[in-house]
Amino acid sequence: MPRTTFKKKLFRLGIWLLLLLLWLELVCRVFWWYERKASVFSTNILWQSYYPQMLSTGVLDTSIRNDDETFDVLILGGSVISDGFGTIGTHLGQALQERLGRPVRVYNLAFAAHNTRDCLLKYRLLAPQRFDLVVFYDAINDTRMNNTPPGQFRDDYSHCRWYKHLNLLDRQPWLAHIALPSTMVFLWDSIAENTGLGWFLPRLNPDDHLVEFASDIRTRGPYQAHLREIVETAQHKHERVILSTFASFFPKNPQDGPPTQVRMWGKEEYVVAALEQHNDALRELAAQHPEVILVEQDHLIPRSKDIFIDCCHFTPAGCSAFVRNVLERLNDNDLTSVK
Repeated sequence: MPRTTFKKKLFRLGIWLLLLLLWLELVCRVFWWYERKASVFSTNILWQSYYPQMLSTGVLDTSIRNDDETFDVLILGGSVISDGFGTIGTHLGQALQERLGRPVRVYNLAFAAHNTRDCLLKYRLLAPQRFDLVVFYDAINDTRMNNTPPGQFRDDYSHCRWYKHLNLLDRQPWLAHIALPSTMVFLWDSIAENTGLGWFLPRLNPDDHLVEFASDIRTRGPYQAHLREIVETAQHKHERVILSTFASFFPKNPQDGPPTQVRMWGKEEYVVAALEQHNDALRELAAQHPEVILVEQDHLIPRSKDIFIDCCHFTPAGCSAFVRNVLERLNDNDLTSVK
């Protein structure tokens, strides 16, 4: 009798623990809904919380192939090439459809503040998909990672809390489906950062006392490494890749151009120096991979108030110039899959 009673108590305890875990999971899912507008019932709630464009673009809704009638284009990058800041994706899709005479679908996953680490992680999530064309454009968002004290910088950008959590999801994919464990890590790191128990680089708008650390440019290697994995994976998947050097506008006389707004990335002289290194790293990578299409936007885009609204974002005329430069660089062979 005592043994039976013990088993019943143990069984009841197990049920209560299970109900507690289910309740905590629901609470965590509601947290991500409130914090990032993720669907409470999503089976991929953590990735959706960080990269909602994976859901909104429909890029995971169907099988994408590069051997069918539809020409599928994937766009990766930051705000400059995103739909939220211009019309590059829309105009490129329309121009390609006119040139090819076949349906073109554009999946624009570019998003504000996303750097090459974000692009790589999103591209890894798309491993089953096969695109005809992958277009990458960004160099400025990686520069933020340089605002880091000596000894704190990490090549996987995990010295920024955003990337520490994303790298965890990348290493342990099952965590993306269950909210509770990742939420505990998120909350613990938030508490540690706010109480001084831990240090992380702010993802946006670096603090004044940090910007001088960016004189030591440490992002050239990670920038190239992230893009190298994308390029080499795309080659294996028979996807054509377009890499563009990054155009920026820093007029010597401020009256000759729009406000640069560069402070959101760091100190101007260090941002400019990092952009030069990133462009050189991109050119070096393209030279090592002759199948890559290199577009020298840095050389081709005019520097004027008619083209730029700040140091890097384009006016409508700038968006048109960007697309025109891409189209003029492409030939008919470039619009076929890599063999």
